[in-house]
Amino acid sequence: MAGEEKAVESVRSAEELAQDSIAWATQHGLVMRLGGDSPQAAVIHAPMTLLPTPFPKEPFVQAVEVMPILNRLVDAVSRDSAFLKSVLSSAAQYDDFTANLLELNDATMASSRQTDSSEVVVGVHRSDYMLDEPSGKLLQVELNTIASSFGSLGSIVSQLHAHNTAQQAGMGPDGVPANAALAECVIALATAYNAVDLEHSVVLMVVESDEQNYYDQQWIASQLWDVYSIRTVRKTLADIASEGNLDDSGNLRCGDHCVAVAYFRSGYSPDHYPTSRQWDGRRLIESSTAAKCPTVAYHLAGTKKVQQQLARPGVLEQFLEEEDAFHVRKFFAGLWGLEDLSDPETQRTVQEAISHPEKFVLKPQREGGGNNLY
Repeated sequence: MAGEEKAVESVRSAEELAQDSIAWATQHGLVMRLGGDSPQAAVIHAPMTLLPTPFPKEPFVQAVEVMPILNRLVDAVSRDSAFLKSVLSSAAQYDDFTANLLELNDATMASSRQTDSSEVVVGVHRSDYMLDEPSGKLLQVELNTIASSFGSLGSIVSQLHAHNTAQQAGMGPDGVPANAALAECVIALATAYNAVDLEHSVVLMVVESDEQNYYDQQWIASQLWDVYSIRTVRKTLADIASEGNLDDSGNLRCGDHCVAVAYFRSGYSPDHYPTSRQWDGRRLIESSTAAKCPTVAYHLAGTKKVQQQLARPGVLEQFLEEEDAFHVRKFFAGLWGLEDLSDPETQRTVQEAISHPEKFVLKPQREGGGNNLY
């Protein structure tokens, strides 16, 4: 009984746990820029829970196991420019952003440089899910193929949760699954860098000028240098348009730097292209020999309209073996388009949504969170 009393007494209160976790987060780089008018060096701990949320093991393991198949799916879809154009042409009629991405994909696919089988493409993808309460199934919300964020801070928050559960509940190191997203992202970028094999080159991180999520990005840059001695340079799309050019070999040079890998942490939203200069910067990257993370084709493969089309019967089998298609389809929720209101099935869906709006989410052709109507 004495041992039990001691264990109970050692458990921290919620307030103590919160204060200790804030200190731990600051010590271990689990932070974001404060933003606003604050100095750039001013930080605050990233939004976090103090303890991990209990989650059933089986769907978690299923999500881990299906991810390599989803990666192959993105790659296969990205290589089928006719499919991308057929799926996205309806959205492009009303959305300049999608139209510009399609035009850029057509232009770069037509160049010999982009059709060369030696082109190096990098995918850093994040598949988002929700656990469906009635069925207990894990259903995919979306698959992010450009600027997938919080891999670094997600890895660190897992360490915080392991630290807190060990102290708070006596759980061992296996109580919280390890999160290697930061290390794996760095490995992917370093592998691409070595595959391109340009002397005295850098990884170009494409960013926003006032980036609140700077530290999630900077962890990757720090690890690239500490582990592989690869330097990272941060530039906006406008910077690249102003400072960049292609040399006689098609290599991208930005200022004094030759670029081996272009890693996008921006460029997924129309807000990132306020002028034509940003599109000029994106076009320079796409036209170069640099490995892209992602290419514009990978970007398009992750759009909502493509997600909806892949959920239609028989479409996955165009890109995956039947067994892999079966596994992927288990994660799909119901997805319907509204481009053909004369279609009887679409009419039934619309009527159902009007009668029971709480059952549906209206999703636009956008990335970066938010934007949905509930």
